[in-house]
Amino acid sequence: MLLIYQIKVGLCLIMFYLLWKLLLSRETLHRFNRFALLAVMVLALVLPWICLSLDAPVAVASSVSPMKLDCRTHVKYNEYIS
Repeated sequence: MLLIYQIKVGLCLIMFYLLWKLLLSRETLHRFNRFALLAVMVLALVLPWICLSLDAPVAVASSVSPMKLDCRTHVKYNEYIS
């Protein structure tokens, strides 16, 4: 468990460092850079503990009828949206 946490923290640090290197490394505001790097370290330690669940109920239509279309067919979209 601890090894997985350390790997996640390491990956977060790598991603945040690359983001910082691309966006903020040439910035001359040293106080802002210092704050950003400290915030990145704290985020890298906290983010692996956050668990997001994306399970959501999905409504499924009870009957689906196939649509036959060719280039001459005029489709009324309101009939299919309900």
